Amino acid sequence: MTRIAEEHGIIPVPIDLDMHTLMPSLEDIKRATTSKTVSMIFAYVYGVQYDIAPYVPFLKDNGIEIIEDCA
Repeated sequence: MTRIAEEHGIIPVPIDLDMHTLMPSLEDIKRATTSKTVSMIFAYVYGVQYDIAPYVPFLKDNGIEIIEDCA
């Protein structure tokens, strides 16, 4: 996914995950977000899916598209 994004001129910014929950913190998402952020991709690792509802208000308020990679 990173290579595809880069080929379209998009710069991916990885965000660390909490090793106990495998979720990013809202604070880390806010720190990684800039005026150039257009989307946030939630790519679940090890088949662990989590509720992204806590992130939605911040992302929507900032016009950031939400994408879930459930593959």
